[in-house]
Amino acid sequence: MHESTLFPHEEVQVFPAAERTEPTLWIRRLVILPSFEPTVEPIRDIEFRRGLNIIQTTPRMDSDAEVVGHSVGKTLLTRLIRYSLGEVTYSSRSERSRILERLPDACVVAHWSVAGIDWCVFRPLQPHRQSKPFAIRSAEWTEVFGESENRLVFGDFTQAVENACFSNLPKLPNSDLNLNRWGKALAFMTRDWQCGYRQFNDWRNSESESGITIERNDASRLLRWLMDLIDVEELPLWDKHQSLLDDQRRLTQQRRSASQFLDATASDLLRKIDVDDLGDGLFSAKLTAKVEEKINQLRSLLHDALEDSVLQELERREVSIQDELNDVSLDLGKRHADIEYLARQLETRRNGDDSEAYTESSAFENCALAACPMKLTNRLDPEQDPANQGVLDLLQQEIQDRDRELNQKIQERDQLKARHADLRKNLREERERISEQTAGIERTIGRWETYREDVARRIVASKAILDVDHKLRRVAVDLKASNEVQKGVREDQRRRLNLMSERFSTVQREIFGVAANGKFKLTAFGLEPEVDSRLAPGGAALSAMAQVLSFDLACLISSVAGLGHHPRFMIHDSPRSSDIEEQLFHQLFRVVLNWESLFLPEEASFQYIITTTTLPPVELADPELGLVRLTLSARSEDQRLLPIQY
Repeated sequence: MHESTLFPHEEVQVFPAAERTEPTLWIRRLVILPSFEPTVEPIRDIEFRRGLNIIQTTPRMDSDAEVVGHSVGKTLLTRLIRYSLGEVTYSSRSERSRILERLPDACVVAHWSVAGIDWCVFRPLQPHRQSKPFAIRSAEWTEVFGESENRLVFGDFTQAVENACFSNLPKLPNSDLNLNRWGKALAFMTRDWQCGYRQFNDWRNSESESGITIERNDASRLLRWLMDLIDVEELPLWDKHQSLLDDQRRLTQQRRSASQFLDATASDLLRKIDVDDLGDGLFSAKLTAKVEEKINQLRSLLHDALEDSVLQELERREVSIQDELNDVSLDLGKRHADIEYLARQLETRRNGDDSEAYTESSAFENCALAACPMKLTNRLDPEQDPANQGVLDLLQQEIQDRDRELNQKIQERDQLKARHADLRKNLREERERISEQTAGIERTIGRWETYREDVARRIVASKAILDVDHKLRRVAVDLKASNEVQKGVREDQRRRLNLMSERFSTVQREIFGVAANGKFKLTAFGLEPEVDSRLAPGGAALSAMAQVLSFDLACLISSVAGLGHHPRFMIHDSPRSSDIEEQLFHQLFRVVLNWESLFLPEEASFQYIITTTTLPPVELADPELGLVRLTLSARSEDQRLLPIQY
């Protein structure tokens, strides 16, 4: 490789890095097969080269009734390339359905060079099929049909890619970024066209269903990491700075919520409490004192009303009479039981056998003299018990006495019931009178207690605002200190950053043909471009070329010159869809080709693939140059990437 400068017209001359003789990652061939069989004819067999690769569509002619340059497979081709590098899908669900309906057994084979080692990978287009993706180390793609013992799992290939691209880089400072970092870096090198090339750090669109999501701030940080603009000692500072920003957002939201509450309750509380000023909400002693004074006054009125009432005395007497009634009822129960017992005894004596009655009542039966002639068993002619009638008379008298006492207790109980009923009536009437008298006071007390709660909440909210303001001031100081610390750490990166900024400005000058002073910035959010305002006066389209495409190409060529760890592989899918002026778009092709020419007679150490519906400059379309790798058209099925209407 001869020593040519990348930017020969620049005062600062930069040479391609001698040790970077080829891209770390580049694709040699993509083959689309209708089925995985060695004898089948490929649907497409596309060879790629190092340097510039153009995938174009045929121009529309006057005789064409319909558009011929759209829906022909340009994006599908780039997605299949990404698919062979490990992305989970190659198109949207609806498009996959159309493809697999027509080509249910289709597959893709890609021949890649990874750090100088040839890999061929196989992936079926139908998910969940018996045939699984695999990879082999080979320079001939047809060897994928060889012996299965030579096959490696697909993950071995993607791990080899990741190791080749990123093994010399420090660990990313964010756990989310470390998750599938290769997929996220690939997103930068192969942007979704749906993003519209509007933001330098917007790479994947949800409509593409690529399976990769990345926040813009994380994308900017990933760029710093990829371009080797992170020092190891800076990594913990990122997390600390992000934590401070998260605290700032959280505290700001807390303050906003507290302020909204104060504003929402102010006028209503002024009206309720009937004051002219609520104070500062924190030390409003006057407001608090007025609420407490009002509640105390109302409670005093309530107390006085209860003190003047005979309610408590009536309640005490009602309890006392109720206790007496309970005692009398218990005594009546016992008396009823005694009378019932005596009545059973009387009935037994009246109806029982004389001898049995005599035996039960005669004292002679207990005589110690066994031959006592008075014992019933020793008498020759038993007689009726002479004492039995006396016992019956005594039982009858006892029952009559007990009945008389019972009637007296019943009268006593009835009198207590009458007194209790009168007392309960008086108690109910007194309660109704007191309730009517105090109900308004209690309701007012309840209302003022809610006012007190409102005041307390306002005090809490005001204290929270003061506390948040204090914390926000402290966070602001910490953020400023964090920025200063990071600035100090980034001093060692300044040289590399300045060189990249020079590349960025030069790319813009070579495309636009005017002086430009764009630069790269390092912020707490990552790597960001700053475009010279003179390059974007005409709106978003010019800005897309000025910022996004120039940014991508500057990163690519900086890696060619030895800066950073960009694999020097990049795909731009239909950037012309942003309505960039054709003259500028053509100049982009010329700039990239000029870079490639600097490596002659060797091949370039980068690979740039671009799809376009705008024909490249005439001089670049010469078949002998081999820059146009594929031309697609909608005029017939065989001119599409796949014989399918997309």
